[in-house]
Amino acid sequence: MAKKKYRIEARSTTNTYTWCQTAAREALRQAERPDGDCFCLSMMAVVFAAFMVEGFLNHMAMEKNIKGWDIIERKMSPRDKMQYLQQVLGLSIDMGKPPFQSFSQMQAVSDALAHAKTVETETIEEHAISINDEWAVEEYWPMPRWMQTCRSASAVRCMVDDAEAIVRSLSEQAGFKWPPFGAFGIASFEASEIDPRPPKV
Repeated sequence: MAKKKYRIEARSTTNTYTWCQTAAREALRQAERPDGDCFCLSMMAVVFAAFMVEGFLNHMAMEKNIKGWDIIERKMSPRDKMQYLQQVLGLSIDMGKPPFQSFSQMQAVSDALAHAKTVETETIEEHAISINDEWAVEEYWPMPRWMQTCRSASAVRCMVDDAEAIVRSLSEQAGFKWPPFGAFGIASFEASEIDPRPPKV
């Protein structure tokens, strides 16, 4: 007996910012493990925290049907997007107060890594040390700003926490019904049997 044939129609909407939140939180968890302390994981946590916020800004604009957003957003920085949506939607945002005050810092790290360049950094300091003293080279190693930020465990955790708080604040102000991190997306699936008989001529 021949198997029945079906036409499958499936659609899905993926909340990309939620995947970024999951990646940021998991990278932070791994970085804070007693046997972890991996600098690269701290980098990932900060970058995905920045991606999370920008992703939600795009999500919010789509849900609010901002006209022409798919075109104009390509020309704007994440900060520009936030300011634009603040004006259009009447959002209450104070970049000088928590949680929004962390946004510029996480974005600076994200930009430095997304548009990576070789950076020359120099510091000149005087230290009174004996030639026989034991000291770590890292203590005197000049680091660019993004590296300094990612080496601070408290700063990294603060940025991930604040990124989530920014998204929750914007979601509430936008009047969204569901919690912003409640789902990774939605999907629909339909199957219809194909008539095996040849069409009549």
